[in-house]
Amino acid sequence: MSYKNTIDANLKRAFSMIKDLATDAILNKKQSSSFDFSTGDSVNTGNTVLVVKAILINSKKASTTSETVSKEVMLKSKEVIDISAYDTLTINSEVWKIGPVISNDGFLILATVFREV
Repeated sequence: MSYKNTIDANLKRAFSMIKDLATDAILNKKQSSSFDFSTGDSVNTGNTVLVVKAILINSKKASTTSETVSKEVMLKSKEVIDISAYDTLTINSEVWKIGPVISNDGFLILATVFREV
């Protein structure tokens, strides 16, 4: 067994062992449009959603002048693949905008999410 498969198996086990700390999250893909040259029309892709397990790490108020709260979220890279394709993350009916990616080592993605309160 390769190290990559061992790490993936242990990550899956770790996410299941932390029980309710890993919550179900819904990633909403950015809407995009393309051009169909055969018909001459633009083709819009609908909203695509992906349900993943996410771990929220910490919470802080962005500044004293704005009503924005930010958190860090940890996701498995194997489930998400490319986080830049998504623009929002829904956890417990709260919609968070996906901000900058702090780290992506190919196994875990650590990104900042924020929302207005």
